[in-house]
Amino acid sequence: MHLDCPNCAASYDVPDALLPGRRRVRCARCGHQWAYAAPGPLAVPFSVPETEAPAAPPRPAPLAPRPLVPPRPSRALRLAWAGSALLLAVGLIAALALHRPIARVWPPSLRLYAALGLAR
Repeated sequence: MHLDCPNCAASYDVPDALLPGRRRVRCARCGHQWAYAAPGPLAVPFSVPETEAPAAPPRPAPLAPRPLVPPRPSRALRLAWAGSALLLAVGLIAALALHRPIARVWPPSLRLYAALGLAR
């Protein structure tokens, strides 16, 4: 038996044994369902009115992009930078204050101290 989908016009050749009497059929392409009456002396194919599908819930409006704001450094990061700067300052002060003992232990450092005006 030859069936045509009333919704998308897809054609199907279905064996008569699969469609005895009236039967609901569904299109494999578009999913439309309709009732089909087997041809006979008074049988006429008809289409069952399709009920409206429930409306999909409205989609929420897309969120507006937030302006790019650079993140604030965390407190731990600020403390780490401050600690590093303090350590460097203490090291420089110690190197300047202890230039004579350092020069005795490491004589090549005299060139650096001479460039800074600390050599004697």
